[in-house]
Amino acid sequence: MSQKPATRPFRSRWAIRGVTGAALALGLGVAPLTGTAWAADPCSTPDSTGTVTCTYGATGAEQSFTVPTGVTSVQVSAIGAAGAPSYGGAAAGRGATVTGTLNGLVGGQQLYVEVGGIPANTTACYPKARCVGGFNGGATSRYGGGGGGASDIRTVSGTATTGSLQSRLIVAGGGGGGGIPGAGCDDAGTPGGDAGGPGGTSSCSGVGTSTGGRQGSATAGAGGTPSGQAGTLGAGGNGGGNTGGGGGGGLYGGGGGGGLVFAVGSGTNTAGGGGGGGSSLVPAGGSQGLTASPASVTITYSVAPADTTPPTSTVTSGPGSANGLPVVTITGTATFKTTAGAPMGTITGTCYTTRGLALTFNATDTGSGVASLTYAATGAQTIPATTTPTLPATVTVTARGTTTVTYSAKDKAGNAETPHSQTVWVAPNGAPFACTAPATTFTPPGHGSVTIAGTATVFGRSVPFNQTITY
Repeated sequence: MSQKPATRPFRSRWAIRGVTGAALALGLGVAPLTGTAWAADPCSTPDSTGTVTCTYGATGAEQSFTVPTGVTSVQVSAIGAAGAPSYGGAAAGRGATVTGTLNGLVGGQQLYVEVGGIPANTTACYPKARCVGGFNGGATSRYGGGGGGASDIRTVSGTATTGSLQSRLIVAGGGGGGGIPGAGCDDAGTPGGDAGGPGGTSSCSGVGTSTGGRQGSATAGAGGTPSGQAGTLGAGGNGGGNTGGGGGGGLYGGGGGGGLVFAVGSGTNTAGGGGGGGSSLVPAGGSQGLTASPASVTITYSVAPADTTPPTSTVTSGPGSANGLPVVTITGTATFKTTAGAPMGTITGTCYTTRGLALTFNATDTGSGVASLTYAATGAQTIPATTTPTLPATVTVTARGTTTVTYSAKDKAGNAETPHSQTVWVAPNGAPFACTAPATTFTPPGHGSVTIAGTATVFGRSVPFNQTITY
């Protein structure tokens, strides 16, 4: 094929004859799916709300996402690739942006991520034309622009022999490629269709019409005339005569734009038809639009925020042995003095007319859950450090004198709370009195007196109480 002079625009009949010769008959295939790309982890660490974001860019190969344990749904934003302008600069179509939620997922499930590629310029293209369709369904021309690839998520790998395209859960269609400019008519060329839209048509009086490829929809887009190829499931159709724009990839691909139409002997010809845009698949409740942004797939999901808060343990008291007598519960104060009458201090808590009392421990945790509680006692009664996963747990303190009980809980994330202390006083002389309160700043004397004052409750009836006991 003879070369046109570099200064002459590609619109003359001489150049058109060159275009319609052997070079236009060159058959170019659609970019296939290649192997899975095991790239660096595209997912972020959880933010303060527990949201994880995974961002996938175009690599020209299949990528993957493993559903985390406990996750049953993810939010997805997919952007299909734009088509490419033709030789001569006819505009290309935009890709789709589709957002939606994928439900019914299972932890450990493998999803396959295909990010649409932009058309490429290779030696198969006329110089400066990006004619080879983008990864994942973009179709091809030679002088026209290639179609943009779709972006999708599927459950069956693209390397499988069957079932991959049918397993797609969300698809953002690619844009169609621009058709080559005409000569003496539609000199700017025809635009490629946006995702979900038809390619531009060139109609010249006395010459004829080159129609744009139809958009993909619930079926494949028809090819433009003359000779534009129809789209298929997942892929656009090639541009007619290698001058129409390639169709965009999608759920169903857009048709290739029709080739040039000539008026014999006039030196005039139509532009090539623009490639149709591919269709999209929108999950229930999702949305779609158009964008000039680069192709991508973004997956977000939520996990429970890291548990950094320790549990909270509590203690409640109850009466010990009453030897068959009615138990009186006194809520108020116990004021201690030495045998000489010198004040030692006052505790605020609960006393019982029993020889000893029972302490019941429990704990709560709003995060990972309580793992265990540890308690111990020193003083009049010794209890070695005891850890129990079973709550509530009850211990009985009966030793006469003062016993200090400590307790604390730990959660399943390993957070441990600061230990608490509880003071238990059992009357040393065998009198049926036992009191408990949070840790005191003094130790009740071994001999002396205690004045217990407050409200006494017995048989559901409450009365004032004030009694001094010498021990």
